[in-house]
Amino acid sequence: MYNNYRYFVVFNTIYTTIVTIFGYSGKVIIPAEINGHKVTKICDGAFRDSQISLIEFEAPDNIESIGMGAFYNCSLEKIDIPNVKYIFTNTFENCINLSEVSIPKSVIKINKFAFKNCGLINIVIPEGIERIDNYAFSSCPYLKSVTISEGVKEIGWAAFEKATLETVNIPSSVKRIETYAFNECRELKNVTISEGVNEIGYSAFAATALETVYIPSSVKSIEEYAFCECRELKDVTISEGVEHIGMLAFNNCQNIGDVQIPASVKKIDAYAFNLCWYWNEGTIKFIRKTDFEYDNSMLWNDNRVSILIPIDAKENYTNYDGTIIFEHVSNDKVTFYN
Repeated sequence: MYNNYRYFVVFNTIYTTIVTIFGYSGKVIIPAEINGHKVTKICDGAFRDSQISLIEFEAPDNIESIGMGAFYNCSLEKIDIPNVKYIFTNTFENCINLSEVSIPKSVIKINKFAFKNCGLINIVIPEGIERIDNYAFSSCPYLKSVTISEGVKEIGWAAFEKATLETVNIPSSVKRIETYAFNECRELKNVTISEGVNEIGYSAFAATALETVYIPSSVKSIEEYAFCECRELKDVTISEGVEHIGMLAFNNCQNIGDVQIPASVKKIDAYAFNLCWYWNEGTIKFIRKTDFEYDNSMLWNDNRVSILIPIDAKENYTNYDGTIIFEHVSNDKVTFYN
């Protein structure tokens, strides 16, 4: 017994690991010492499925590690995480009552599933963190705001998938927005992708509520399904510097207006803009004149799109019989400009 709690601990000549606390709910205080031994570690699964609502540390600077699944599926409502380096896998997963978390600058990595399906409303990712791992904040049903500080290099696979984010700012330190990173964030209306980001991964922003997208010049590849099913998307700016637009990248973005394909884009894959101009009219303007691979089905089901092509590149955009190379597009929708 210590502080009226019944602990199961493992003693070492240097440190004490708290394995669990028996039969306790409500507030828990982690002591600085037990029987003269510093408490430095919280074991894997220590508070799993428990009814604790608040945890405090008498000596947070002593805590070196909080184990995998330490608070999995518990009733925790708030925590100031001590100065650990890693937030391990499943540490706070399914803590649906957890609305407030403070992550210290000592943390360099948030591991997979760390906060999946938590009750967080907003979160600040401090500058010391280099990677937000796969599914780290996925399926958080109340998460409206995330601040990703400059210094974060990687946003992992499905890191924020199905969260209720409304606005996201991707800093220039991030080089790749991974597969499914913000997939099905259905309330996400605004995203800022900073100059410095190189790749937008597969389905990274698919099925979101984005209305405007600016792709900076540092981005070289917009991968498959990146903005697929963004049905509120109206304004798309693709900067000079982008080289590749993947298959179905903007599939079924029904409200897109006018799009300009810069000269830097060398390759556009099949169905990249499928169903973008099926219901509404719009214009797609091509700048590149030679040495490109634009799939002939990139404008599939886009019978309402008007196409602008450089007049001195006419032969590269037409078949031997003079018809436009793109299927599902009639020649009366094509204009050759000087």
